[in-house]
Amino acid sequence: MQVRKPSVKSAGDSRALRRLIHRTNRITQTLLLLLRAGCALSVAWYLGAYAWIVWNRVRYPFDLEWMEGGMVDHVRFLMSHGNIYVPPSLEFVPYVYNPFYYAVAAVVTLFTGEGYVALRLVSIGGSLVCMGLIALIVSRETRSREMGILSSGLFAATYAVGGGWFDIARVDSLHFAFCLGAIALVRFAKRHAHLVAAAVCVWLAFETKQSGVGIAIPLACYLVIFEGWRQALWFALPCGALVGGSILILNVASGGWYWFYTFSLTGQLASHYGRSVWRTELFGNFPFALALAFFYFAAGRSLSRGRVKTFYAMVTLTLFAIAVAVRAHAGSWMNDNLTAHAALAILSGLGAGALLNSRSGGGRLRAGALAYGMLLAQFLLLVYDPKPWVPTDADRHEGERLAAMVRASPGEVLLTHRGYLTRREGKGSFAHQMAVYNMLMIPDDRLGARTKLTAEFTQALRDKRFSMVITDWDDFPFTNELKQTYDPIPAAYVHDPKAFWCPTGARLKPVFAYVPK
Repeated sequence: MQVRKPSVKSAGDSRALRRLIHRTNRITQTLLLLLRAGCALSVAWYLGAYAWIVWNRVRYPFDLEWMEGGMVDHVRFLMSHGNIYVPPSLEFVPYVYNPFYYAVAAVVTLFTGEGYVALRLVSIGGSLVCMGLIALIVSRETRSREMGILSSGLFAATYAVGGGWFDIARVDSLHFAFCLGAIALVRFAKRHAHLVAAAVCVWLAFETKQSGVGIAIPLACYLVIFEGWRQALWFALPCGALVGGSILILNVASGGWYWFYTFSLTGQLASHYGRSVWRTELFGNFPFALALAFFYFAAGRSLSRGRVKTFYAMVTLTLFAIAVAVRAHAGSWMNDNLTAHAALAILSGLGAGALLNSRSGGGRLRAGALAYGMLLAQFLLLVYDPKPWVPTDADRHEGERLAAMVRASPGEVLLTHRGYLTRREGKGSFAHQMAVYNMLMIPDDRLGARTKLTAEFTQALRDKRFSMVITDWDDFPFTNELKQTYDPIPAAYVHDPKAFWCPTGARLKPVFAYVPK
């Protein structure tokens, strides 16, 4: 039988195909390097932008967000009275939060002095811990420090879509740092002490913001399913004891007012579960992160990975549920999506890591290009200009003119939406309007507290107690009483209508001024 020799043409075709594959691989490799460099530069940009914003905002002597001054008042009240859960009055009405943030800020205040700096430092520290824990979680799961850093950078990139909340005097950053601490401790627990530490983290998250207790549910379920009841009890028993015990102690110590403000009042505030704003904010802003998350859960079927995926599925669903539930409340802002943003940052890193490990050889190059391409696209989708988040010299000068106007007023001044400023200028300290609104919006008139608060404000206005009243909104709940005894005047401190608007949160400025008739 005659053996047919390969033709010159077929041999040439084979060499041409190999050259094409080699060229394609080189192009893919170059593309991969460029995409990795782009991702690294993106992380550097977002972390640098955050550092620049923090450096220029932390010492700003006025509100970055309209409730910040009220938070400073809470810390001062806690330090002077030892308790913030007191009957509402003209001078002070507590916000609806648990007390741990105020307690930590009070300790820092001992070193920095009274004011915004101490509270902002606590939030900055909390946000940095969040970034570090996200990097740790993803690094350990993917065995890639690079993926951990990219996931942490992606969380930093959510600064703008999260409302610029990481560094302001509010509870969210500290609260979520404890949530992530509990997640990491349970996931990588090697000893019973780790589970007890996770329970402490859940308790501290709850003591900072009530929704933090929700993270205990998926963690306990995971331990029961995969570790058994005995292991789960090392987490569940101290968690329940700490949370339940602290509720009981604080409620008894405050004569029942703790429960009223933190649970009863919040439960009566209006909710809008039907609105779709959270869908737009999450799904619209994070298409590539969602795609990587889908790939993470869809790829691979090994038993060990199934356990890990179950853990992150339960945790992610809970973090999304917390965001949706809190975002539905009246008065919520984009900061309430922080838990969902962190979940997407973690899943993006896990999904990219899974994609990189799903192929070998030339396929790994293409998978890598796809993974880094999706990460880079998500980074680019979140690009923001850091400048609008930083107060300008014009903002500072406008604020100084407001402070001078308050200081020059002959008596006490009611600045309804700007806590702390009147106290700093020696013009009295009065309840923040957000806390007052909360009291007036609910049907529960516990011990006649709402009636008494209304009567105090009404009487103070009728008696012309204040030499000036300044509000940010022209819908002050006591407007009718105000206009009976006060006349509107131009806000003389305003020289620049574009300056002194809060860069974070609701865009407000105290522009409605009144003096006694």
